[in-house]
Amino acid sequence: MSSRPGTRSPKRAPVAVRPSEIWMTIEIIDVVVLDIDAPPSLLRNELPASNWLALRLVGTSTNRDGVGVRVVVSVGHQVKEVHPSGSYLSSNDPRLYFGLGTYDRVASVEILWPSGQRQTLTDVPAGGVMTVLEGR
Repeated sequence: MSSRPGTRSPKRAPVAVRPSEIWMTIEIIDVVVLDIDAPPSLLRNELPASNWLALRLVGTSTNRDGVGVRVVVSVGHQVKEVHPSGSYLSSNDPRLYFGLGTYDRVASVEILWPSGQRQTLTDVPAGGVMTVLEGR
């Protein structure tokens, strides 16, 4: 994520990126680290650009923010859930990001809503944020 290793301050708000989230490289993801006693740090993703897909999930029968939704993307069998709450003094983006590598389309996206409803999207194009309404 950065060309320089190391940390600036031992006192920082917890921020983490799982390796599985960057193994296929997501072009738009950078990380902002908010230090308690120092200015914010921006960790830029300097890896070569590749394809990605982001989903914004909006509940209609369940909660509007899609909290608890589970999504399985056929590229690399990636599985993610919406959990916008973070740890102490932090939060997470409620959108789900999937690295697609060289794939420019996703064959299938399976969505399991907390209401128990299942939704399947097919032949989804890469390269943008898609808003998905529960049941539509």
